[in-house]
Amino acid sequence: MKLVIAPNPILKTNCLPCGPLDVRTVVQAFALLQQHKGLGLAAPQMGIAERWFVTAWGELFVNPTVELHGILIDSQEGCLSIPGKQFVVRRATEVRVLGRTYTGERAVVLQHESDHLDGILISDIGVPA
Repeated sequence: MKLVIAPNPILKTNCLPCGPLDVRTVVQAFALLQQHKGLGLAAPQMGIAERWFVTAWGELFVNPTVELHGILIDSQEGCLSIPGKQFVVRRATEVRVLGRTYTGERAVVLQHESDHLDGILISDIGVPA
């Protein structure tokens, strides 16, 4: 499985909820994330228009809803699908996802990956750093 790079149209897709996942695909997602030294990887970044993503700290999020909390801060972010570029994006300092609270870098990663599920790239909502 290969990483999808912008401007591939699947990255602009509002993904559909997913049912049961194929374990091999999830394992490939974690491997691809590790290979590219990323913090998160969403299904559309692998060419799959479904609502799930994986994180570098080993979690899989399926059909997540990210609730924003805390204050908004400027976050400098990169994206595996937009190699070599950084953007400054406004992000909440705290989020709740599937009943758990995340803060700091993890909160930023969850917002970033959730945006991918809605077809939003950091280049759409941020300014070049």
